[in-house]
Amino acid sequence: MNGPGLGGLGERLGIALRDPEAIRQAFVHSSYYNENQGSVSGHNERLEFLGDAVIGLVVSRLLYERYPDEDEGLLTARRAALVNRDSLASLALRLGMDRYLLLGRGEAENGGATRPSLLAGTVPPSRRRAGCRSGASA
Repeated sequence: MNGPGLGGLGERLGIALRDPEAIRQAFVHSSYYNENQGSVSGHNERLEFLGDAVIGLVVSRLLYERYPDEDEGLLTARRAALVNRDSLASLALRLGMDRYLLLGRGEAENGGATRPSLLAGTVPPSRRRAGCRSGASA
């Protein structure tokens, strides 16, 4: 697998990397997988689907607990402001997640590592939750 090693990633993010293979796969874009099928076990799209569900649940619970007097509409607006492509992409860049992305040639040449839609999916749910707890409000 090309790209920087994931050795210090868990420590840098303050999380335990319990499944190194899933972590590696989380950074594999489908374009890279299609060009290098023998060198990687899969790409990140299924993991991104699962991560989206997890982060939606985690952030919803945090907002529900933090704002006990707000109605569903306000809580939904807060969640949408926190869990969206642009905010997650910004967090991904601050965490340096772009350097771990494995992209196919065409995707890399067209600036894929800076596209918000690709970056947003690289933020681990535990860091998304930490970002929400660190005073972010909508």
